[in-house]
Amino acid sequence: MGMSVLDSRIRVFALAILSGVEKASFSFLKGKLKTTDGNLSIHMQKLCDAGYVRMEKTFEGKKPKTYFYITDDGKRALLEYIEELNRSMNAGNREG
Repeated sequence: MGMSVLDSRIRVFALAILSGVEKASFSFLKGKLKTTDGNLSIHMQKLCDAGYVRMEKTFEGKKPKTYFYITDDGKRALLEYIEELNRSMNAGNREG
């Protein structure tokens, strides 16, 4: 699944946010994730490179605007990540 892509809290949370909306602007994600421009840029580029997120750059008037959309692969990766967490939690419950 590319767990290394999802080894970051910011990337997991970004996918989770995107899974609940049609699209999200860079500034919206930055506010929700409470991170810096540079940090968010790096994380979102990794998600784009993995094919989990699609980026769209547009202009609103003369202002550039960046939007992100989760892809089908991104939805699958997020669900697999959640399932793995559930399996781990259930295994811990059986052991304890």
